[in-house]
Amino acid sequence: MENTFEYNAIIVDTSVFMANGLRLNRGSLQKLRQFSKSPVDFLMPDVIRGELEQHLEEKINSAMQSLKKGIKDANDCLSCDDEKLESAKELLLNEEEAKKLAQKKVGEFIKSTGALLIKCGDYLSLSTLLDTYFSSKPPFANKAHKKHEFPDAMVLLAIEAWAEEEDKLVLAVSLDNDWCAYGEHSERITIQSDLVEALAAFKKANAPYAFLANLEAALKNNDAGFFLAEIKEQLKIELEDFCPELEVSSDFYVEQEDGSATITGFHLNSSNLKIIEVDADGDYVVIGVEAEIFFDFEALFCFSAYDSIDKDYVPMGSAFTSGDDSFISQLLITVSGGFNSSGNFDDSIEKLSIDQVEVASLPKPTDLGHLKPELDTE
Repeated sequence: MENTFEYNAIIVDTSVFMANGLRLNRGSLQKLRQFSKSPVDFLMPDVIRGELEQHLEEKINSAMQSLKKGIKDANDCLSCDDEKLESAKELLLNEEEAKKLAQKKVGEFIKSTGALLIKCGDYLSLSTLLDTYFSSKPPFANKAHKKHEFPDAMVLLAIEAWAEEEDKLVLAVSLDNDWCAYGEHSERITIQSDLVEALAAFKKANAPYAFLANLEAALKNNDAGFFLAEIKEQLKIELEDFCPELEVSSDFYVEQEDGSATITGFHLNSSNLKIIEVDADGDYVVIGVEAEIFFDFEALFCFSAYDSIDKDYVPMGSAFTSGDDSFISQLLITVSGGFNSSGNFDDSIEKLSIDQVEVASLPKPTDLGHLKPELDTE
């Protein structure tokens, strides 16, 4: 799957967030989480972050006002007793709580999308900003209220400088005409008004990383049971002949005669998923992840002592032992079935198939301590 896509960063204007109802965990905005594992940077300037928190706080407060009115109207109609009315009011958030909730939601969105935080002040030249303002250059339109465009200008000029410094091209998604006017003369920023179209433009280049983000979310939400079950089955195949190295101490000479192990489970470090290989034809991807693998084992040890007269070892009995242990290893998981004929991930984790699981390293020896021959009771 060759990546010839020209853009290596994306930014979404506040106007687009507003048009999508500030629903950060639903719809098109939710799909921005595909960039959390991608080499494409999803940019979040501090100015846009502040605007999102402000607008979300206003939306929460508006919802609280509607609830308060609803409680009052319900009381007028239903004649609820005062205790129930007060209990309902206690569920409402005050302004300070609404502010904290807005900040929390935006923070969670930034984390889930892996957004690159940009401090506009680190890239912004005040002289350039003022020159742009007084010359009425985009995004400052030649109109009476152009001072309202200062936040947009700060973002665009900062992102332009960032892109120049990083030698990157940015696809900016905005419904603002002044952003579009700026993009017509920018060497680094191209404006797209439709978020769905913008995401579609990234889809083929970003497909493996979209898959990785969806898989990570499914694992986090316990929605990937079938995927984990397939890994367990493939682990059993991979480790079919696995027998742990067991170490014991004894008063006799001891040898392990027989042993076996059964894989009982595993735990993936889902926050550590990464792309290892992408098939050129888009048929499969290999992902790497750290895992703790659990197993039961059993083994037979035989004891002997050296007979100095006969110059030979004399059998002293045997001991059967069993137990459980675990070890940490990187897993290389070959995944197919989630990509369509165009090489795009179709967003359905259910269609994935685990073709192979490779265990990168086997466990260190398990120390069983001191072991004695078992007494023959017959």
